[in-house]
Amino acid sequence: MKNDMWRNVIFWVIIAGILVALFSSFNGNNSASTQKLDYSAFIDKVDQNQISSVEINGRVFTGKSTSGQDFVSYAPWSDPFVLSELLKHKVTVLSLIHI
Repeated sequence: MKNDMWRNVIFWVIIAGILVALFSSFNGNNSASTQKLDYSAFIDKVDQNQISSVEINGRVFTGKSTSGQDFVSYAPWSDPFVLSELLKHKVTVLSLIHI
């Protein structure tokens, strides 16, 4: 009787461990691999030709650097010159909404 109980407890502990590992792998990948840049650092990287692509959604900029690093940046205001700077530095603009 005690053997069956311990076997059952071990089984559920293993199942719980597998579920925790699965959930953490799905949730951890996005935030750990995405670099948060303040807007001035984003503009500096654009000026230094270190940004390869960007998607603009309002004041949110997400994209990829030339080294392959994903990033996100938030503009504190609507910058009317950002699109021309991106194009001048040959950044691929994937989507453009509400600039």
